[in-house]
Amino acid sequence: MSTNVIDVPTASATSKIDPISIGQARCLVRANFLNLANLVTSRVKLPDGHAFTHHPGHNLEHQLTWWLNCEVRSSEGGLSIQGSRIAPDDSDVTQVRVEVRYFHPPMTILQPNGSLYSYRPFSTAAQHCAHLWVEQGRPFWGAHLSLLDGGVFPKAFTIEELAEEIVSTLNTALARTSHGSGLEPN
Repeated sequence: MSTNVIDVPTASATSKIDPISIGQARCLVRANFLNLANLVTSRVKLPDGHAFTHHPGHNLEHQLTWWLNCEVRSSEGGLSIQGSRIAPDDSDVTQVRVEVRYFHPPMTILQPNGSLYSYRPFSTAAQHCAHLWVEQGRPFWGAHLSLLDGGVFPKAFTIEELAEEIVSTLNTALARTSHGSGLEPN
């Protein structure tokens, strides 16, 4: 009986120099993103009436498969974990929106035709990184404000370290909302 087990490379094997197969790359991106999503969504405290989004256009599976059902291609512009008000209300000035956009470290991928594909070739560091947003107010240009003072581009060598930095930054920002320590809404 044969099983389709794909040997997922370790972090040290995901450099631009050591090529991995497309199957390994897809498994690696999926595993790292879902691990990060689990760590972040289980540790970040969103205000009452808010939740991490799981509707079809923003759920985690869609993030991984929207481009030709390929995790590698889908992740090139970042994979998003989003949180917002459960019942949308465009007039609520106290609502909060959170986004964590994850970027996988660079990899060199050996494609089935034998050619090499450089994933994120312009990234200079072999680190996991993210772009963070935490905003409060109406979802229109100029009708909301950022609650982040800094740390909007965290980087780390492991998913766990990245998650720790993200959780700390998001929880600090969320404590500044009108739901938290009394920030006045617009």
